[in-house]
Amino acid sequence: MINLEKYNNLTDDKLFSKVIEYDHEAIVYFFYKRFKENIKYSVIKIFGDNYSTEEMLNEFFLYLENNNWHYLKSFDFSRNIRLSTWISVVSYRFFLKIKKTEKLIDFEQGETIIEKFDNNNEKLIKEVEKAILEISNDRDREIAFQLLAGKEIANIADDMNIDKDYAYTLKNRIIKIIQKQIKTLENEK
Repeated sequence: MINLEKYNNLTDDKLFSKVIEYDHEAIVYFFYKRFKENIKYSVIKIFGDNYSTEEMLNEFFLYLENNNWHYLKSFDFSRNIRLSTWISVVSYRFFLKIKKTEKLIDFEQGETIIEKFDNNNEKLIKEVEKAILEISNDRDREIAFQLLAGKEIANIADDMNIDKDYAYTLKNRIIKIIQKQIKTLENEK
């Protein structure tokens, strides 16, 4: 299991730097420790108890992580705004937009990656396999193939010694990557 204690004394700008460099432990600490309450407040304010905080944390992570942390990198420390304030405002706006559009990655906790799509469609399974092969990160590709084989993310996290919260975030990210790659493959036809 990972030790997040080493991040407790990091300043926001140092933590921020580690997150945009894809330090996986820093990412877990950022979303699940340091700013979890800020994000949770926004979730409760917008949705009440209708959605799990963990699911919404994953959604917000995917939003900020998109395009190599493009939106997160827009935060400017020189403007004398605290990162926690910025996270609160951005998460509130993000969840408000989701509520208005109702666009969530919807999956059940035990759902496998192929069940996210259509498990009776051989052609789709082959396209998912092709899409997985296009994933550049070796660990993510391995996780995707294990999910495709029907293994639950909690078991994969244990086997690969990955924090379970972060593993669910990875699962969401992998599903989004596969969805995007399948659309690309379909457009090429």
